[in-house]
Amino acid sequence: MERLFALCLRFYPAGYRELFCDEMLDVYCEGLQAAVACGRIAEARFVSREVLGALFGACREHSRVHLGDGFLEIFSVRRFAMRSANKFPISALVFMILSLLAVVYTIAQAEALSLSIRQDNPILELRPVHFVLPGGLLIMWLIAGILGIAGWAIAAALRRSGAERLSRTETWSSAK
Repeated sequence: MERLFALCLRFYPAGYRELFCDEMLDVYCEGLQAAVACGRIAEARFVSREVLGALFGACREHSRVHLGDGFLEIFSVRRFAMRSANKFPISALVFMILSLLAVVYTIAQAEALSLSIRQDNPILELRPVHFVLPGGLLIMWLIAGILGIAGWAIAAALRRSGAERLSRTETWSSAK
């Protein structure tokens, strides 16, 4: 299993390999010994996680070397988590758009249902309700997506929010 991990480390850029390969291999061997002590399933989980991590790490390092650090920051998985340094996660944008779509769909279905009911005696007869908003829903989703992406781009470009500026404001005197 050590040879498989060492093979995966060969995919890293040469400079990165020279700096970190030996240390990464030592840490892997220590972790593998601990996983072997826990059983076959723990060993398989450890090896698969570490091999995939090494392969994804090699891809990340190659893209960092060729495209720069700023490019990877756009696609960072950590952007989906709310942290104090990151006031506008991408997951918030996704959930806002999904909520908007659910509200628009519900309103459209309620309107279609109200039109299908006869006004003189609503209890007797209901006409079938058809899906009335496929094109409109798509257009609303596109508009919401474009506006959301524009807002996210502005927030990402500024890299700070009002709360962050306030947190750096000194509200007390250092000299007493």
